[in-house]
Amino acid sequence: MIDDERELLGAILHGYRDVPALARTVTADDFDQPWHGWIFDACLKVHADGLRPDPILVKDKLGSLALRLPDGPTYLAMLDCQVPAQAPQYARLVRQASVRRQIRDAGQRLVQSAEDPDVDPDTLVGRATDWLSGLNQRETTGRTSIWDALAQVLDVADHGEKAGMSTPWPALNDLLGGLYPGQLITVGARPGAGKSIFCENLATDAARRHGRRVLYASLEMTAKEITQRTMAHTAQVQLTKIRMGGQALSMIERDAMDRAAQVITSTPIDFSDSPHQTLADIRASAWECHQEATRQGQALGLVVVDYLQLVTPRDQRITRQQQVGEISRGLKKLARELEVPVVAAAQLNRAPTGRSNGMPVLSDLREAGDIEQDSDCVIFLHELFTEDRGPGGDVRLIATGEVLLIVAKNRQGPPGTRSVHKYGHYGRLAEPGRAPAQWQPHNRYEETP
Repeated sequence: MIDDERELLGAILHGYRDVPALARTVTADDFDQPWHGWIFDACLKVHADGLRPDPILVKDKLGSLALRLPDGPTYLAMLDCQVPAQAPQYARLVRQASVRRQIRDAGQRLVQSAEDPDVDPDTLVGRATDWLSGLNQRETTGRTSIWDALAQVLDVADHGEKAGMSTPWPALNDLLGGLYPGQLITVGARPGAGKSIFCENLATDAARRHGRRVLYASLEMTAKEITQRTMAHTAQVQLTKIRMGGQALSMIERDAMDRAAQVITSTPIDFSDSPHQTLADIRASAWECHQEATRQGQALGLVVVDYLQLVTPRDQRITRQQQVGEISRGLKKLARELEVPVVAAAQLNRAPTGRSNGMPVLSDLREAGDIEQDSDCVIFLHELFTEDRGPGGDVRLIATGEVLLIVAKNRQGPPGTRSVHKYGHYGRLAEPGRAPAQWQPHNRYEETP
């Protein structure tokens, strides 16, 4: 690869003009021989002066470093390239060789860390993910001119924005336009309002209807519990009966579950359900899922985290607000790295219960500031109740089954509110008129799981 470095420098010194384009591919640190990095830096400085790099001008920029080159300043005259126009190809080869060296070096550092008994496994996973994601970021860094951005804007004006991945709720799609790559979407609610149902429905829809691979990182429920909900609304069999099993299930319901199992088997969802996952664990799982999907000719379409405040922080010594902020920033960074939407459920403070209408607002997000700032979209789930007298005459709150989807923050459009119905026995949120008739509640005092 040293020959590629010499060819690249020779191309620059013998007339290749678009030096800034090369600088977006390689840096001085990418050269295996340090003196090649010095020469490349000197070429950039000459070009920045408005001049075309040549051996004499580069020698002047090198100053005393020219004396440390192999064979001294005459080394510059020895750098040649038969076809200067191939400079971009040589730049890519130099960069690729640099990445391989960095991966090798990172592997050696990981082996050393793994042999250190004072380094815990979570820290080790975090280091590995940070090093490798750092390499990925270098590949995608670079500047975009306003002319390039303007061309993209005009193209969208002519042909429309590429549609985001739609959700299972058409009324919500009208507000959001779908879920877009690089977005962090936070779904906040009080316990029992339907956060996990929302996440499961969204993940299943993305995998089944859109054919996208999904990573579902669940820190509250096991993969079995989530799949039970998927079975309930796919087979249209009540969740309580699936959990009880045995004689609770009729032959018709068993047949329905057998048919649903064939559908669920082909649904590309991967679960990561350890209750002690760190951000590094989730990132590692997401990258592994992305690579596996790529090998199979698929695309990773969605990452779901249920829920954000349960993610184990990297540093237990910092404040809780700092911990949650670090996690939310990490999830936003992951969304941009993988170019997929990341949906994170979040717990709300108890403040909504003390408000006259009980409606949640952005400040109700637990450890709110950073979550609100990092999120491209914040959706609250607010379950509606009514007062009624039970069989014994006691007044109690009864769930109406209606859940408001409140889009409190939307960087790509207006805020707004849409209504869905929660069918808890079937683990499903559906818009009115879009659920099977047998899902309609027949007993207003029936408990909802």
